[in-house]
Amino acid sequence: MRESIIDDVMNDIRAAEDRADSTVKDAQQQGKDILLAAQEDASRRRALAREECKRLKKQSAEELVSKQAEMRENILKKGRERAQYLLENKNSLVEDAADGVVAKLLEKYIG
Repeated sequence: MRESIIDDVMNDIRAAEDRADSTVKDAQQQGKDILLAAQEDASRRRALAREECKRLKKQSAEELVSKQAEMRENILKKGRERAQYLLENKNSLVEDAADGVVAKLLEKYIG
């Protein structure tokens, strides 16, 4: 009977060790699964972030090009307006200068 009790205790110990080994293996597998899922999630998030950065970069570049075109057009418009002003007023400036020259000549030679 004593041997039976010892055998039962030994069997219980072996069964407990088997359960412990199984629990450890399950925990290790769960750890691996969690790590793999985390790595996949991180990779997916990196890809999403990369795409978002590309989209924002493209959007910023498009906005910059648009703003530059607007600024260029404003500069050209002001230049055209200034050129038009000069064209419209050059005759009066030339006439004023010519009148001044004629007045000086008349004063010098006529008195």
